[in-house]
Amino acid sequence: MDTKEDRRIYTLRDEAPVRAVVKMSVPLNVLRHLMCILPFVGTVSMCRMSFQAMGKPQFAFGITLVRQLILYIPLLLLLNRCFGFSGMLWAQPLTEAVMMAVSLLLLTGFIRRISEPADITNQNIL
Repeated sequence: MDTKEDRRIYTLRDEAPVRAVVKMSVPLNVLRHLMCILPFVGTVSMCRMSFQAMGKPQFAFGITLVRQLILYIPLLLLLNRCFGFSGMLWAQPLTEAVMMAVSLLLLTGFIRRISEPADITNQNIL
């Protein structure tokens, strides 16, 4: 058995305090941006699951498709080009915020549409 310490775990122990802070600033910045998306991700997931439970998986699939292909990847490339690494970090929170608004609008519109009483007089009955 090897008696050497695992240096991957203690990488900041032997560093000067200034270098340790610089090394930790990037991961902390990334974590801060990822924490910004938590309220949005829950809402979008709830909307997707609601559509699936109501028998409309095409809406759930559409939300996922728009979120990943139409918003996230282009925003990732655009914000990276405009703002560098910081822009890349803001691409996901921005995507999730937009998708939360879109998902809630779709869900509330769908619920309103199915909860309206059907007008039987205008329907053709065989």
